[in-house]
Amino acid sequence: MKPEKKLVKDLNDKTGPHSIRVKVINKTNTQNSPTNKSLNYQRITFQDEEGSKIKTTLYNDEIKAYEDIIQNQMEYEISNAKIRPMPEKYRTNPDDHPYQLSFGGNTIINPVEDVIGILIYVESLRQIPRPIGEAVDVREMVIVDPSTKQPLIITAWAELATKEGEQLKELFESFPVTGFTCLKPSYHKGFSLSTTSLTFVKFNLEGEKAKMLRAWCLISVFQKQRLQPKPTYINRYSYCKLLLHMQASDTLQEERHWLHVLTPEFDRKDVRFYLGCNHCGTKSNKDISAVYNCDTCKRQGVTLMNVTFEDVDETGSYTFTAFTVDAEKLLEIKANVLYAMKPEDYLRDAESKIRASSVYIQVGPAASLSRNRVLKWVLKQLSLD
Repeated sequence: MKPEKKLVKDLNDKTGPHSIRVKVINKTNTQNSPTNKSLNYQRITFQDEEGSKIKTTLYNDEIKAYEDIIQNQMEYEISNAKIRPMPEKYRTNPDDHPYQLSFGGNTIINPVEDVIGILIYVESLRQIPRPIGEAVDVREMVIVDPSTKQPLIITAWAELATKEGEQLKELFESFPVTGFTCLKPSYHKGFSLSTTSLTFVKFNLEGEKAKMLRAWCLISVFQKQRLQPKPTYINRYSYCKLLLHMQASDTLQEERHWLHVLTPEFDRKDVRFYLGCNHCGTKSNKDISAVYNCDTCKRQGVTLMNVTFEDVDETGSYTFTAFTVDAEKLLEIKANVLYAMKPEDYLRDAESKIRASSVYIQVGPAASLSRNRVLKWVLKQLSLD
C-alpha cells in the first residue's frame, strides 16, 4: 500500500502506511543510561512545515547504523515509521507530541532535495504495458556522487524517458554532471527515485559543485570500473566475525552466507506466540484465541510464533530472530500444535536439546540495505542437517 502524506499532528498509533516530510532540528550526543550502564541512547527531534515536532530515540547499535543516514538540519521524507505513545515522563514540555517515531524494517528515510551527480549509465528505452490504454515509456538511469556509497537509480517516465533519456544515453559515457529536479521516492524493490510531471533535467552543469564532481570523477573507481559486475555470494560458508566487519558499501542485497553455529544460551522464554496471516505476514494485535480475518488479504488468521536467540561460532556471536517456518524447524513442532498443548513442558526439553546441538543458518542483508543503506543481517533459512 502506498504511504499517505501526513503532517506530524495527524500521527498516532492507529496511523496506517504514511509518509512525513520533516527537518532534523536537534540531534543530541550519545548518552549513557543512568540506570543501565550497557544502554546508550540518542534523541532526535524532527519538525514539519507547520512547526509541529516529533521525536525518536535510537539505542546502542542503531546509533551507529543511522549516524550517516540522519544528519542535523537536513530535511527527510520518512515513510512507514512505527508510531508509539511517548511516555509521560519523557515529555519535557506540555506541547510535546504525545507520540514518537520508531524505525523498523519497513521504515524508509530519504533526504528531500534535488539531485546532482555523475551520470554513469542509461539503459535502453523500454515499455511497460498498462491494464487500460497504451504502454508507457520508461528508462532507468544511474548516478553517483562522493556522498553516496551506493549508486542511485532514477527512473524516467514518458517524455523524459524518450526525449531527454535519448540525449543522456548519448552522453553518459563521458560522465556528464547531470541534475534532476522534483524527483519522488519509489519503494519498489528498495529505494530509488522517479521523475514526476514537474521534473526537468539539467545537462552538463557548471558551477563549484559541478567542478568538484568532475574532479572526483577523474579519480573515482567508477571511471575505471563502471558497472563491473560484483560477485554475488550465494550459499557461501562464513563466520559471525566476518558479518560484523562487513560494510554496507561492500554488500549486495542478494548475498547469502551460511553459518554453522551453536545456541548455548537459548531461552524458552524468548518463544513468542501471536495471531497473524500466514499468507501476507500481517500481524494482528488481537488475542491469539480470537477469530481473525486478515485486514489486508482477508484470509483467516493462524497461530504464528517467533524466537530470538544468540548464535555463537569460534569467531564471535550474532543475534537473529527466526519466524514461524524456521522457528518450527528449530523447535521441531508446529506453532498451532505447540500453543494448543502445555508449551512449557515441551519447551523445557527443547531448550536443553537446542543448547546441546549445532545448526546451520543462512543469513542475508535486511531490506534496510537497499532502502536506507543500513546493513543488518537477518535469518533467511535454518537447517538442522
